[in-house]
Formats: sequence, C-alpha cells, structure tokens
Amino acid sequence: LRPGGYVVAHQVVATDLLAPEEAEWLFDVMGVVPSSADPDVIDPAIAGSGLEVVDTIDLAGEWGEWSQEQDGRAARALLHLARLLRDPERYRAEFGAAAYDVMLGDCRWHVYRMMGKLAGRIDVLQRSAPR
Repeated sequence: LRPGGYVVAHQVVATDLLAPEEAEWLFDVMGVVPSSADPDVIDPAIAGSGLEVVDTIDLAGEWGEWSQEQDGRAARALLHLARLLRDPERYRAEFGAAAYDVMLGDCRWHVYRMMGKLAGRIDVLQRSAPR
C-alpha cells in the first residue's frame, strides 16, 4: 500500500456472547486462528502495522439479517444444524467425522452471526504518509 493509500478490511470477530468453549471448538473446526477473531488482538496488531484506523464499522449481525431477508440462508443453517445435532451418528457414518464437524461448524457460524456471538466488522485503514 503506497503512503497515504487506503484499504478496506472486512472480518468476522467474536463477541462477548461467544463462550470460550464454543470459540475453541468452532475456530478449530473452521480452521480459524482464534486470535484473528479477537478484537483485543486485532486492534493492537493494526496499530503496530503502520496503518491507521480511519473508521471502524460494526456490522453486528446486519449482514446475516440481510442475507436471511434475501434468501433465508440463516434459517436453512438453523434447520441443518438441528438435523445434524439430532442424528450425528447417521451423518458421521454417511460423510465421516471430519466432514460432519465442518458441516456443524458452518451451520453454527451462520447461526452465531444471527445471534450476535460473531459480528461483522469493517475497518478503513490508511498507510501513513512519510514525514
């Protein structure tokens, strides 16, 4: 990024509503480095990167809500989650344990976004101009 240039970054972060044991399981299954979803780690990392935060937009669950209104994705994820939890051995036998966990994680990811356990965040960053 050239000096004075901007970048817009979108990420999903954990909120205080996401219990530590939920986060540990979900991030492991989804291949997410836990610190990459922790605002207490992200903010100092940005500050130390040479980029300045111009603006942060907390989307909370708004994108998930919008998606639900447009195509019902969150409701389908909740329905799939209920089925996966009701008969885990059936799905493990059909798809394997690892695939079952990934499907479960994906469903929880969408539901947790709607519940506010995960939240969207947009950062507008600028590289400082040389002095």
